[in-house]
Amino acid sequence: MKPATGAHAGTGIWLVQRATAVVLAVALPGLMAHFLLALPVDFPDGRDCSHRFGCGFCCC
Repeated sequence: MKPATGAHAGTGIWLVQRATAVVLAVALPGLMAHFLLALPVDFPDGRDCSHRFGCGFCCC
């Protein structure tokens, strides 16, 4: 196998990094909006969030 040297060495890895950055830039705001909109609005629903999300931290 030929060593990676020259003007285009590492271009493939750079493209993968840029593609990953684009995916994260699109996915993270969508996920944040989803979880923020899924929060309970009033207190009785908020007490039961440990059963809905399965986290166990919301035991009021």
